[in-house]
Amino acid sequence: KPHSASIDMESFAKMYLMQEYVKSYDVCAGSILFHRDGQTEADKLIAGPIWDLDNAMGSTQSNSGLGTVADRKSGKGAFITEINEDSYKTSLYKTLYQHEDFQLEVARQYNKNYELFNGLSSVIQTMTDEIDASAKMNHRKVNRIGYNLHQYSNAVTLENGTEYAQSMLKTAGDAVSSLSDWANYAANLKTYAAARSLWFYNTYYDPDNPALCE
Repeated sequence: KPHSASIDMESFAKMYLMQEYVKSYDVCAGSILFHRDGQTEADKLIAGPIWDLDNAMGSTQSNSGLGTVADRKSGKGAFITEINEDSYKTSLYKTLYQHEDFQLEVARQYNKNYELFNGLSSVIQTMTDEIDASAKMNHRKVNRIGYNLHQYSNAVTLENGTEYAQSMLKTAGDAVSSLSDWANYAANLKTYAAARSLWFYNTYYDPDNPALCE
């Protein structure tokens, strides 16, 4: 298992969980950072920091190699393991997840930290409240956030009628002001986080497995 001899498994497992949670476009090949704290053979690669998440958490471009747009906007379902190998042959985290010991470490780290994921909707609300005044001043000065491919051009409902239902609100278009963009953007983050946290909990949480309590 040469990977376990050269990387810090815990940090890479935590990074996998974060990239999988947000379904980040850039996890496939680019914007993947790691570092070493020293220069000896004993100093393993540590995953992080995480960055470049503008195309994540439901805000997404079309790209056939990363699955359908609907799948990437949805808080339900796996992402990293479904990346198209023909398009992205250098997907580091997909390759790592093919190893059973890494899968176990991912599950272990989730079970140790699942409450942090379950609380992300409230964290988003706290962040929204903290920067609300600054955002409103931006709206007064600029009035409108420029359109780009990462925004929602239409209001959509995903997984309607299921426990993973999401209501995504419009954040781009000729009639949308930046003030509406801001409010809807924050709401979209919260509805994504609620569905994603539920899917993670249903998928990874296993308190009766002794191997996940080590």
